[in-house]
Amino acid sequence: MKIFVVSQYALAPKAQPGAGSLTSLIQQLACVEVADTNATSVVAVSDTYNLGVVTSIASDDIAAFVLDDFRDQRQQSVNDVVCIDSNVLATKLNRNTCSWVAIDFEQNLPVNSTDLIRKISRYAFMGRALQDKNLVLLVPPLYVGFYARSVNEAFNNLPVSSIEIARSGQTNMLFMSTTMERVILSLPLLTGPIRRLNHLFMHVYQRLVRPA
Repeated sequence: MKIFVVSQYALAPKAQPGAGSLTSLIQQLACVEVADTNATSVVAVSDTYNLGVVTSIASDDIAAFVLDDFRDQRQQSVNDVVCIDSNVLATKLNRNTCSWVAIDFEQNLPVNSTDLIRKISRYAFMGRALQDKNLVLLVPPLYVGFYARSVNEAFNNLPVSSIEIARSGQTNMLFMSTTMERVILSLPLLTGPIRRLNHLFMHVYQRLVRPA
């Protein structure tokens, strides 16, 4: 599965005939090659002027949505914040048979868009419907980097802020401490000295990973 976070500017009308359409954009995105990895590939695209074209991709192999297609129609928006309905999302994506799925975030608030990203990632984790698909997220030009990091965090469980990085360090510390405790339990004669050494090591490590 590949995810493209693309600036909406890439859909703007271009000088060449046929350019600026969703089909022509995806024909260009199909030229992007990424390394084989167990993680979900996330590609940020601000413009496509230097990409080639794969003409074999037809418009009937592209499913196009906007964020509002997945909103919960039973709830009213409050201050432009909408609720994304996971059931509607699953129903629409389950019916999809296209290789390319494009979702335009339009000018929705970041809170709405990140909510959709998280719910798509949960849907992808629970099922296999998106496993062999290409997901294209069309976002405002100024937010390409922000949404690319949000997608990376949601699909690959990667921290994107200093707070999350600190939490990640604390998690690593917990795992190391647990491992050392297991070693201690297997050496009962050295329990006292090793336990004190473990506490000292954890204290030093915690000071090193503490955010400035």
